[in-house]
Amino acid sequence: MLSDRKYDKIIDRIDALTQYSYRYLRNDETFRSNCFIKMLILMSNASFNPIRTRTYTMELSKKLKKSHLNTDEKSTQVEIIPYDYLWEVILEVLERNK
Repeated sequence: MLSDRKYDKIIDRIDALTQYSYRYLRNDETFRSNCFIKMLILMSNASFNPIRTRTYTMELSKKLKKSHLNTDEKSTQVEIIPYDYLWEVILEVLERNK
């Protein structure tokens, strides 16, 4: 959706993610997921502008990079693609869309 510039659809999904994170992502075990969702919300608040998005998400991005990716198979939080890598891909797509 992002590469196709379907921003309205993204905003609809972000609203659902906001509700999900409020209800279910409240502890340290879900920190990385919560952080990533907050970054997506801020991307929307920045009107999908890559420069503003980087500025708005700078602190969260630092926290995400510093946080430990749990690779324990007993963990309930699985990142198929690590969020910090995925975030860089998102920023590249925003740059291309500019």
